[in-house]
Amino acid sequence: MRLCSFNLRVDFDGEEEENKWKNRLPRICSQLREIDADIYGFQELTLHQFKDVVEILRDYDYEYLPRDGAEAEGTPIFYRKERFELLGKGSYYLNSHPDTPGIDWDAKWPRVASHVYLKDKKTGKTFSYFNSHLDNTGEVARQEGIKLMIERMKQNVGAMLLSGDFNTKENSPTYKIATSLLNDLKYKTTDSMSGNTYHGYGKIPFDESNGPIDYIMGSKEIVVKKYRIYAKREESGYASDHYAIYVDFGIKD
Repeated sequence: MRLCSFNLRVDFDGEEEENKWKNRLPRICSQLREIDADIYGFQELTLHQFKDVVEILRDYDYEYLPRDGAEAEGTPIFYRKERFELLGKGSYYLNSHPDTPGIDWDAKWPRVASHVYLKDKKTGKTFSYFNSHLDNTGEVARQEGIKLMIERMKQNVGAMLLSGDFNTKENSPTYKIATSLLNDLKYKTTDSMSGNTYHGYGKIPFDESNGPIDYIMGSKEIVVKKYRIYAKREESGYASDHYAIYVDFGIKD
């Protein structure tokens, strides 16, 4: 199976013309079709952007909740309908009252997480997958947000996956909290690579010695065959200010 995490950059009026959503959408379409993942976890999709991606990924079903409960950014999950049977799904807010939206701790923005529980029709294996976007300024909010996700993940049994834009590097407390339960999957295969996942529309050159802020993690049951940073610029420009990342994985018997 292939799982891809991709921060698609919120639709922002102040963007330069070539980076506006309407101009990036064909590039996004091209990259999603080339990556051809069975599961996608996205970040920064407002309701109208989400609807555009639904039109691209017509063979997929999804789980989505805007972080304000209405039309703001969310962290939707898309999964291939032919490949998976849905056993459960849901979303919640990253705050001290996760059933209702709102900013908490030292966060700059409200935050949200989505999850699905899937059965692979080819193998019969089941797993849960969580996807989110942690706060860009609040260190406490990042730590409390990942703690909440870890608590929710511990309620599940068996194989687990987590992806997202953590807005922090590998030496941070947030990363250490996440890896107290899960493995950073790029380190669980020899067919891997390193480098920055945020590039600011090419302003930061891709550098294998520069660390990521986007991650895919998994429990001990996850077997990784390949990890990639999709560091590609289309002829007309970048698909986003982040690179997509993806893993090819299986689940132990």
